[in-house]
Amino acid sequence: MENGGRKALAELVRGTCIFDVIPQPLQEFYSDVYDLAHYESRILTFNYHCSSPEHARLFQMQVLPQKDGGLAIVNSVLVEHAHNVPGVFPSATDYEDPRGLITMCSHCRRTRRISHHETWDWVPAYLSRLPLTVSHGLCGVCRNYFYQSDAGTSRRQTVPSIEGELF
Repeated sequence: MENGGRKALAELVRGTCIFDVIPQPLQEFYSDVYDLAHYESRILTFNYHCSSPEHARLFQMQVLPQKDGGLAIVNSVLVEHAHNVPGVFPSATDYEDPRGLITMCSHCRRTRRISHHETWDWVPAYLSRLPLTVSHGLCGVCRNYFYQSDAGTSRRQTVPSIEGELF
């Protein structure tokens, strides 16, 4: 709720295709996870960050195949604590590209630094007041964790279970 998640509450999305509420950069990942759980009748577990401007949070998601062919999704808080990073609004020159776009990771919500494109920073102020010109992408850590194996292929093709911690 601290991240503006009211629109994703069950009573508001029940009967809606789940992919209508999952951001585009994450759809392939969740499609692969749901397919793997469904077709192999496996429980899949992975950890993800869902922090707010005030709190750092690590959650665990379990995708549980059901006898009727559906899936049950269980999200549990593993860690929650106050941030130790100040919520100061950063300088636009640090994160805005020449078009005024700010790129945030769809998984961990870190923000890409303009001067070092491989560096993504945790900027709590952007969670409390999302910039109007935000673009979503995937930071290198999330891309490698969720989408790559050692051979550089899709994680789904080489790893039968998705487990572990994002950071």
